[in-house]
Amino acid sequence: MSDKAIAAPSRIRFMHSLRARLLLIVAVAIGPMAVWAVVIAGLGQREAIDRTRADLLNTARIFAARHESAVNETRALLRALGHAGAVAAGDAEACNSLLRETVKQAPMLENMIVTAPNGRVWCSGLPLPAYPINLADRAWFERAIKTRTFAVGDYQVARITGNVVVVHAYPYVGAADIVEWVVSAALDLRWAYQQAALAGLPEDALLYLLDSRGVVLVDYPRGDRVGQSILDTPIERVLSADRATVFEAPRLDGEMEIFASIPLLVQDR
Repeated sequence: MSDKAIAAPSRIRFMHSLRARLLLIVAVAIGPMAVWAVVIAGLGQREAIDRTRADLLNTARIFAARHESAVNETRALLRALGHAGAVAAGDAEACNSLLRETVKQAPMLENMIVTAPNGRVWCSGLPLPAYPINLADRAWFERAIKTRTFAVGDYQVARITGNVVVVHAYPYVGAADIVEWVVSAALDLRWAYQQAALAGLPEDALLYLLDSRGVVLVDYPRGDRVGQSILDTPIERVLSADRATVFEAPRLDGEMEIFASIPLLVQDR
């Protein structure tokens, strides 16, 4: 992935709130009048476009609600596991077994791990490699340690599986008022792609799930823009939006599209 996709330029007012770490965009091309006549018979082009704008926003809200629900369920699961006996005891074998069984029952998760305050991974639902893994440099880990509450990461390639994931993390703050460990879960973006397929998108519509830096996490149905950035494109402005919005903008090939975007909100506690 290019540096452009991983850099966070200061000119963008990114969503620093832990309640809005992801952004959803649904888009459909504004085709010739003949296309609109097939889709919405009897309406003028402007009326057809207005109807499509409303339909796109509704579709975005439905997908957003499903994704927010999955993230909030993951947050509650992480919080509960942070207090589990096997984790608190530092029993790696029992902890591995607990996380392995938990991942099996959560289809949206690729893996779960427990990390020491220094970033060292000591427990995992998937087998760990023979060499040590340290995740202290990951954005989600730094956020969890710094904020001492639920944190959502950005686009990353998992070091254990090599797959593209978004990590959700919850720090356990002990009696001494310090973070003793961080429990985290990697959201399987293949699951998110499957959810997009069930979202009831209009024909020829596109769906993007972005991280807070504007990097594409899910690109449905094409899949060829994952890992790319929307910075310096006509839709870059959605990164500063704090509410649902619908607008028209040109694609890279010059064809006009209608875009509906909505920030995904999650509970931070």
